[in-house]
Amino acid sequence: MDDAGREALAVLLQHEHKRVRSMAACFLLRYKTHECLAVLREIAEDPSILGFEAQQCIKRWEEGTWQLDPE
Repeated sequence: MDDAGREALAVLLQHEHKRVRSMAACFLLRYKTHECLAVLREIAEDPSILGFEAQQCIKRWEEGTWQLDPE
């Protein structure tokens, strides 16, 4: 994915549905780290499976094992 594609996806970080914001944030972590971590941390507080998934994405990022958008 090039930067134009990433910017198009970044619009979804503001989407009304948490699931959409979460997935966009997971895929854009390397490109928009600060903004995506903020989205994921907010969603990670949700007690549902969606919150768990956000927690796991953050964990993988912090461990250095996240690989959804390699350079």
